[in-house]
Amino acid sequence: MKIEWYDYLYNIGKFIGGDMTNPIRFFSGIVFVLTLAACGSNVVPTPTVPPRPTATPFSIPLPDVPTVIPVGFSEENPLRLVIAASDTDTAEDLVGELESQLAGRTALSLEVSIADSQSGALAAVCNPTSGQVSAAWIDGLTLIGAFGQECGIPVLQIQRGTGRNAKTGESGVLLSNLEALETSSQDTGLAIVADNTFCRTTYTDLYSWVIPTMMLRGAGYDIADLNDVDEYADYDELLAEVSTGACTAIGLPQTVWEDYAAADDDEEDDDSLAETVRLVETSAEIPYGVLIMPFAVSLDAINQVTEALLAVDALFGEAEVIETPEADTTVEVEATPQATIDAEATAEATIEVSDESDLNGQLAAFFGEGILIRVDVSDFSDLTEFMAASGINFGRIGD
Repeated sequence: MKIEWYDYLYNIGKFIGGDMTNPIRFFSGIVFVLTLAACGSNVVPTPTVPPRPTATPFSIPLPDVPTVIPVGFSEENPLRLVIAASDTDTAEDLVGELESQLAGRTALSLEVSIADSQSGALAAVCNPTSGQVSAAWIDGLTLIGAFGQECGIPVLQIQRGTGRNAKTGESGVLLSNLEALETSSQDTGLAIVADNTFCRTTYTDLYSWVIPTMMLRGAGYDIADLNDVDEYADYDELLAEVSTGACTAIGLPQTVWEDYAAADDDEEDDDSLAETVRLVETSAEIPYGVLIMPFAVSLDAINQVTEALLAVDALFGEAEVIETPEADTTVEVEATPQATIDAEATAEATIEVSDESDLNGQLAAFFGEGILIRVDVSDFSDLTEFMAASGINFGRIGD
């Protein structure tokens, strides 16, 4: 039997409102069902977001970046060695030969030049104007400036003498008139110096002015506190004036004072130095000469330059020869750079350098008397402590 739509409607009305015996209730049920069907739910359906297309990844070619070749491993970027020479005229005549000897014992591109001054050598390392990286041979006072500017690493220095007599530098001494010490109400010799007349040669002299100034500053005294400052021609005059009391205090190199004192002991004189002058204080050692390397140079390049200089010093300087070539008059050196970054070799073939050179006996013109020895920054700890105690801004040395 086929069921029509009105049969469904009748059954629903009957279920909700009852049968036709109560027509009002019956039709009320039908109206209620139809109203629900017409109104539906108040819930708004969430619209479906259409899928987005996924971008297909693709590679972007990067520009070519040239390989950075370390300093000294290409002719376009050589390492320059600037020397504040002990004898400028002689060094300038031999600079080409030194450059050839060093280049022939390394795989580096090197240029050697003679500085016009100590400050010029320091500026080449700490404040290069051309952008060229340089190492420098400088004296002890200039080394203090390099430490002040924190721009160099010491790798070699000069040593004079051997064994117990070996020295790598010179200390300064502060001397005072004995009578001034004994009659003063001050507690220390430095206090007496600060309150009286100080004598020097010039304001640029390391031992008669710069080092005494550092000593006074380290003890808490300012040079402005000095009662008076007089100048004399040389160390002989300074010692004579402090002995008589015309100067209350002076500064001298330690060996100069020791030589004066030793000579004085040999003379029978009531007015001897021992009776008139007293040693107040001794400074840290100031190096004779030091090779500093800039931080931009690789360890490999530093080692090569160091070994080459030591070899040249052993052959042509005062140093004892450590290794003697057997029969040949040349030394063969493999010219293959060992840089941490791949670098093009400056020479592909074996380089030969002669053991006979015009440098023989002439290296002192470059580096001063003595032999070259290896050092590092720890060897100068006393000097850096002496610098720090003075409170002076040594970064301005060389400006």
